[in-house]
Amino acid sequence: MHRWTNVQDHHQYPILHGKDGARSKHLEVANDLYNDVKEAGGKVLFFCVAGQNRSAALAIACLMLHGQPLEYVLKNCSKCRPFILENVGFQRQLVEMEALLKEELDRVHCPAVKKPKVDESRRHLVQALVDSCNVEVELLVPGLCTMDVKIPISSTVASVKKIRFSSIMSTATSWHTQTRQRTLPSRGWCWPCLDTTTSLISLWRRKPSHPASRSQGCGACSG
Repeated sequence: MHRWTNVQDHHQYPILHGKDGARSKHLEVANDLYNDVKEAGGKVLFFCVAGQNRSAALAIACLMLHGQPLEYVLKNCSKCRPFILENVGFQRQLVEMEALLKEELDRVHCPAVKKPKVDESRRHLVQALVDSCNVEVELLVPGLCTMDVKIPISSTVASVKKIRFSSIMSTATSWHTQTRQRTLPSRGWCWPCLDTTTSLISLWRRKPSHPASRSQGCGACSG
């Protein structure tokens, strides 16, 4: 026996559930096949073009529907197929699904008991993750300032670093334009240093040999 469902490998594609938390057609088809094969005493093979994102997400979701914790399934997958689930949108949906399953389980076992605040906050958190494309974080730059930075939920490590660097440079540019001073506050790094390709983090770790001034540069360069 076999089943087929047409899934797109895109980080915003609702492979497991929609914004309202309702299970997708894809997951229903996959879970029906899983149930039929298991009842017949067989084993199920999930596959897609690369066997990496779509089939992995549906296979893991089916195991979760049958009581296996997400962390346990991922640990087993990491031993035999560690390169799966690079799609960050599918990763997010699996985490959301675990929260939704726990909420359903609590509702079944304690229907008359008022849900604790922690469960309610988790539900709102899941909904907020689904509705929002960005998450706002506070970035602290020692010696310069703190700033609120919006980072897309579906981001790689490289893109987060790029957004962080861009935000720092934008803030530094704005401060320099408004004050017309060569040095940044507190740390005393001069503007030419920030205008080079030198890493900001490594630059701030270096200490100038003497206090900076407008005429003599920052001590980290010949300014």
